[in-house]
Amino acid sequence: LPQQVLRAYERAAGTTLPNAFLEGNFGPVRTEVTAEDLRVIEGAIPSDFPSGVYVRNGPNPQFEPINVEAPGLGRTVHHWFEGDAMLHAVRFDGGRCSYANRYVRTPDFEREAAAGESIFRGL
Repeated sequence: LPQQVLRAYERAAGTTLPNAFLEGNFGPVRTEVTAEDLRVIEGAIPSDFPSGVYVRNGPNPQFEPINVEAPGLGRTVHHWFEGDAMLHAVRFDGGRCSYANRYVRTPDFEREAAAGESIFRGL
């Protein structure tokens, strides 16, 4: 019933309610970036800070996810755990810091890139 109420509201309002997993801090980062020699805004990197790389893996759909109407279930929605993998790396070396991020280019990522849109729906 809650799904039916939400869908009725969306139809009446002529809009789709936002998905918290696609906006704000959870929103996808679709641009690959390389930023060298980052400026420290406040404080300093300690002189004895060890050199190394911190890598974070996260989901970042390269295209708007597909929503599907499922009878009895309402619209399926994108979940934060779904999406194309992106690695984010912060490198510390000699008191300096850099950042880079890259999509993990799986065969399915390449298929969607070639199509120019999402071709797989969420789980």
